[in-house]
Amino acid sequence: MLFKELPIRCFYVSLLLFIASFVHAQNNQDNIIPRIYLDFFILESENAPGKYIDSAPEHTEFVKYNYKETPFNYPANNRMITLKAIFYVDTIYKNSKLYLIALPIEYACQIYFNGCIISERGSIANPYTNRIHYTEKILLTPDKIKYNAPNEIVLQLYPKEGEVYPVSQLFITNPKDAAKFVFYKNLFGPKLILALSICGFVFFLFFLTVYITRREFQKQQFLFFALMNLFFLLSFINNIFINDYSNTFLFEKITRVSFPISVYVAICFLIEYTNIFVNKKWLKLIFLLVYIPSVILVLIPDTITGTINAYNKYPLISLLFGTLVMFYISLIYFLKEKNTKSFFLFLVFLLNILAGFHDGYQFAVLKTKPFVALTFNAVFLINLVIFFILAVDHSKLYHLALNSTKNLEKLNQDLEVLVEKRTQRTLEYAQKLEEANQTKDRFFSIIAHDLKNPFNTLIGYSDILRAEFKEYKEEEILQHLNIIYDTSVKGFNLLE
Repeated sequence: MLFKELPIRCFYVSLLLFIASFVHAQNNQDNIIPRIYLDFFILESENAPGKYIDSAPEHTEFVKYNYKETPFNYPANNRMITLKAIFYVDTIYKNSKLYLIALPIEYACQIYFNGCIISERGSIANPYTNRIHYTEKILLTPDKIKYNAPNEIVLQLYPKEGEVYPVSQLFITNPKDAAKFVFYKNLFGPKLILALSICGFVFFLFFLTVYITRREFQKQQFLFFALMNLFFLLSFINNIFINDYSNTFLFEKITRVSFPISVYVAICFLIEYTNIFVNKKWLKLIFLLVYIPSVILVLIPDTITGTINAYNKYPLISLLFGTLVMFYISLIYFLKEKNTKSFFLFLVFLLNILAGFHDGYQFAVLKTKPFVALTFNAVFLINLVIFFILAVDHSKLYHLALNSTKNLEKLNQDLEVLVEKRTQRTLEYAQKLEEANQTKDRFFSIIAHDLKNPFNTLIGYSDILRAEFKEYKEEEILQHLNIIYDTSVKGFNLLE
């Protein structure tokens, strides 16, 4: 009886535990603070760290920040941006930890909470600013929090080259949400970019090595694909190596120059690989003339801001043009071939266009930074698909070469057997010929011996008749002549 009721009792115990855990979780949920997005007021001023920390946002010089470009009226060597936000925390969250989510900020900065510095990014005295790649969660010290009273978050930014990039919206949240947001933001941000760069470098080395070392693969599409990955890697260089507020000018130059070059090389790859154009050399030359000005315009400015502003004009238009050209070529190739690899090429270049529109809308129209920049991922997806396509082509060529090698080995084996048979036959023929020669020699020896006797008789009787003709009687001469005649007939018959 006890064993029959045991499953029922276990079920009720499990149900009670589930209800208790749900109630406990619900009670805890009530004490978890939701996200508090900070609305900032902004003030551009002279470089005076800590001067406007205690100023009220309602100060006449502060204006509501629209999260677009920051103002730029002061000289670059004496400029400071102050952002101030006020928020309230209810007493029900008194026992909860609060975190400030500090997203990547373009400038060296100091972050204050209720008048105390809680984070300092970069060096204020450094003449260069830099990108902050990683999103951070900053604990708001519980003894500094004012409950049911105004709390202040103040950011003082120090853009020394006159940058005007917008500042992403910050927010305050609970530990669980903070840890989750920071993890995914960094995972799909700088860490993903680093992983894509490593893959691009591996692709570059692999296909460059294949192109150089294997004669059967010395086709230009392999070289162009290797260069695609190289310039794809260089276009990320400012997101990989700039993390210490060092001089970013050179890295920005390399990055901005690499973008148009990578697009040009990608176009050349499609022209070579799809093989749908007749005059490929002239076509590549025309596109080269389109992208040379982009490189020159980016190289001319001598400041980071000037470089980026120059990049956002004609070079950016050339990038959009190149994106459309690559999509157009992949579409023609798909309509011509209608196979799996042409479909995937078309698909990834279509996604590249959609990613470009998404990121362009976020940056140019909304003046915000997307949670994930899709363009980098789309470019990597293009390289990944092309890598597998070329790998499949390589595999087909390898198996074809392997089959050809096997067939050649079989032909060589058959040829060796044939040569061996013919050699054996030749030896047999030579042996028979030797026997025939020996038979011939014996035959001629016999013939020669048999021919000597008649000639000896003829010579002997003829000599006797010639020497003693007068001494012989007519009957004796006739007898000798008959012998000569009979011997001549026998010799003639033998010779015939």
